[in-house]
Amino acid sequence: MGLELAVEAAEPTTLAVVDLDDRGSAAFGFYVNGTADWRWSAAELPSSLPPGTRAVHIGSLAAVVPPGADVLRDWAAGLARRDPELTVVYDVNVRPALLPDREEYRARVEPWLRIARVVKASDEDLAWLYPGREPADVAREWLGAHGLELVLLTLGARGAAAFAAGGTVARADGVPVRVADTVGAGDTFTGAFLHATLSRGMDLAAALRYAVTAAALTCTREGAVPPSRAEVDALALGPAPRVS
Repeated sequence: MGLELAVEAAEPTTLAVVDLDDRGSAAFGFYVNGTADWRWSAAELPSSLPPGTRAVHIGSLAAVVPPGADVLRDWAAGLARRDPELTVVYDVNVRPALLPDREEYRARVEPWLRIARVVKASDEDLAWLYPGREPADVAREWLGAHGLELVLLTLGARGAAAFAAGGTVARADGVPVRVADTVGAGDTFTGAFLHATLSRGMDLAAALRYAVTAAALTCTREGAVPPSRAEVDALALGPAPRVS
């Protein structure tokens, strides 16, 4: 798919400013006043998706910042009702710099859990949203309380875990790399996981390993520069992740 569904706007795009710590981990600040990213209207969103669409990925600030977030949520809910086979994927991707109030943030995240079939979050996302709780416990709670099929939990250098309906848990260890920065690693993880499962038919454990590998490769490059499929394939051929 190209840019057929892109919407032109007169307003400028939001500017994100990245601050890296000594490990290359990124913190984000934003210039948002008067920008186009939060002003979605129902008329701008397609009533149907291109033939063959199997998943829709929505996440981060566009899913929680008003007024457009409510429009996007209603749109995604409508898609899910009309096409039960469509996988709606929600990436929590918390950005406290823009919405620092935890209660408000949780109130905007939790309605998405009733729409999505797959939810992805980092351990840092869940630790910020629910201080004092283990991120894995929150992931399991989400899975049971909202009828989700899968919760993907990324763990930084420690890899990732996947909690599936029915009790299956898959874990993939981190892939050691020299980190330039972490920008784009989360989106790469989700994209690679969807590619592995929907396009290549990998099982949960193999897909998790594949996604962790793709995210690790992204961390070796400055900026959001994901690897090619060939690069991920070359590195992902290793021991299978643990499944319990």
